[in-house]
Amino acid sequence: MNLRVSLKWVIIGSMLLTATFLKPSTVSATNIISTSPSIPVSLRVPDTDLDVGGCVSPNSLVTVMDGVAVVGTALSASTGVYSISLLSQGVGIHDINVFYEDSYGQVSTTSQDYVYLAPKSLTTRTVNPSPTARISETVVTLGKKIVFQGSGCPNKEILLNIDNNMSVTTISKQDGSWRITIDSTGFHVGYHVFRVSAYGGSYTSSVSSKYQFKIVEAEAEAEPTTNTKITQQNITSSVVDPKNNYVSSSRELVISGQATPNTMVEVYVDDELVGSVYSNTDGIWSIVIYMVRDTVVVKTRACTLSMCSGFSDSVKYFLAESTHSQDCSASLKLNRYSYNLESGHTGIDLDIITEGFSDQYDKTIDWGDVAISHQTSELNSERLHHVYPGIGHYNGHVSVSDKLCGLTVYFTVNIYSGKPAPWRLITIIVLIIISLNLAHRTIVKLKRPV
Repeated sequence: MNLRVSLKWVIIGSMLLTATFLKPSTVSATNIISTSPSIPVSLRVPDTDLDVGGCVSPNSLVTVMDGVAVVGTALSASTGVYSISLLSQGVGIHDINVFYEDSYGQVSTTSQDYVYLAPKSLTTRTVNPSPTARISETVVTLGKKIVFQGSGCPNKEILLNIDNNMSVTTISKQDGSWRITIDSTGFHVGYHVFRVSAYGGSYTSSVSSKYQFKIVEAEAEAEPTTNTKITQQNITSSVVDPKNNYVSSSRELVISGQATPNTMVEVYVDDELVGSVYSNTDGIWSIVIYMVRDTVVVKTRACTLSMCSGFSDSVKYFLAESTHSQDCSASLKLNRYSYNLESGHTGIDLDIITEGFSDQYDKTIDWGDVAISHQTSELNSERLHHVYPGIGHYNGHVSVSDKLCGLTVYFTVNIYSGKPAPWRLITIIVLIIISLNLAHRTIVKLKRPV
């Protein structure tokens, strides 16, 4: 008995003796920093600086974060170069995250880098986030073209990787933009993923997150039809073949034709898509084109959601010699001339690209619904956003003019009723069952006697 008591006192005495060595005065901020460098440090130390720089898409808003806190922003130069100085930072490991929003409103994948900052030192770190990327359609009918595009550091090799077994490259332009078109014929039906990155000399960007798209089989339907003809406006005479060759006294031509009712008609000039328009309920369509050259060849085709018709017969137009003085060197193009959207997503981003106009020019956008936008602009490239009211076909056009030139291009928007995804139906059913169960319990409780 006495032995047990003495042992307890020895143990207690030993514990008390050990506790006397843990003096608060021995713990300092310096010890915390040196023993736990992986923990973010909030203490700021003078002359402990970090410079973060790299190359992204020109004129982009670059954001630098330390962990979850924004610590710096900057606008990249016209060359894509950016630099952000972070002064008086805490000593230790910093979780640096960099991303940017390009001039088209696309946000890049965040590039992460862990940086250790020594006391009273300047640390320089190069961080190159991946190029931005988007796809023309997230649901693509087998056999149609898929357009991948985005922006990044100018004049770099853009690497597009699909499903980790297909790689395609292109070079980004001076403005940082890039574009790759791929035929979906060789893809299997189902989901696919793609990622992008950029390289060039000593430059290497991070790799983007995965983007997903789906290939679906074409639905069996009747092939749409269309034909092309010239209205008599501005036509002085036919030459060679009265059916397919005309001489025009003006560079502005009104092209019309007959197609399957309520069908989108694409208009091509010299094999280049220049606009689209929907035929009315009688199948009649009409569009204005501008002869950028003295001789042009026009053809059309009709398209539905899943297929396009063959091209119509080509029609050749010659400009009368007396009209050559009307030359206009300007050009007006759109990033897309047709949009097919489900009813739950009715907004479009319209990129308007102009060249050769004067410093200031008038721009009018008729969106095809009741909305019309008018403005004076100086930008060669501009993105405008518009939300449509609901399901339907919309014929829109963009007109740009200055003292010498007046050009118009046409585009179409199709808002269709999308089928609800299976998981949405399951969610709705589950919520209804839960609501009915809760209502039943409430009724039972109310009926119980107090």
